[in-house]
Amino acid sequence: NALSGTSELLLILSSLLLLIAALALAFFFTLGYKQSMGIMRLMGAAKGKVLGTVLLAALLTILAGTAIGTALGHGLTEQIGQRILTQSNVEPEAFHAFSAYIATAQTEAPQLALGAEFCFAAALALFLTAVLAFSVRYLRRPPRALLPQGHE
Repeated sequence: NALSGTSELLLILSSLLLLIAALALAFFFTLGYKQSMGIMRLMGAAKGKVLGTVLLAALLTILAGTAIGTALGHGLTEQIGQRILTQSNVEPEAFHAFSAYIATAQTEAPQLALGAEFCFAAALALFLTAVLAFSVRYLRRPPRALLPQGHE
């Protein structure tokens, strides 16, 4: 029960951090494309084409980040799990029941909690929505306003 409560608290805290990070990354991602949007607009590209290009770049970034994050997360989780199992077998007799519980739980296929899947999907949706909102905000400006000025 204590592990369950701790894992739920960690899931909530990490979910909040994920949502905040998605919003901040969307802001900085769009800021990085600000000059490119201005150049494309000056060259005659329609606002819709520029917006589509930025959203496609965001989608490709999401796919690459998801693949890398999944691989790293799986590897780290496996290493940490093995360390916990190794240490739990060395501990005093009081922890043998816990070791047996972990050993039986390890044979089951790992599944993500519904809350984690929902939060991950929400973070991706928030990232894309924020990129869209920030891009639209920049595209409302004249193209020259998106280019670096003398003081930048």
